[in-house]
Amino acid sequence: MAVSGETVASVTLGHIRSNGCRGLLAYCGSINCNHSATMNADHMPDDTLIRPLGVRMVCTRCGHRGADVRPDWRPMTNKRYV
Repeated sequence: MAVSGETVASVTLGHIRSNGCRGLLAYCGSINCNHSATMNADHMPDDTLIRPLGVRMVCTRCGHRGADVRPDWRPMTNKRYV
């Protein structure tokens, strides 16, 4: 919980990489589409902010511009994804 006046630092690819995460999950921002995709982010610089990436993404299923982008922790938590 953030205390009034405090700001939470934005998460970068470098931060999640330092914790072993190499990929991202992207969820279509349309209320009519449930499409999601995984992507490898190794080609992007460490100082790339994760949240703003979604604004530029376009859903390959419905064409909606905008997505919710999050780190893909599944390979570290569920060995079936390795």
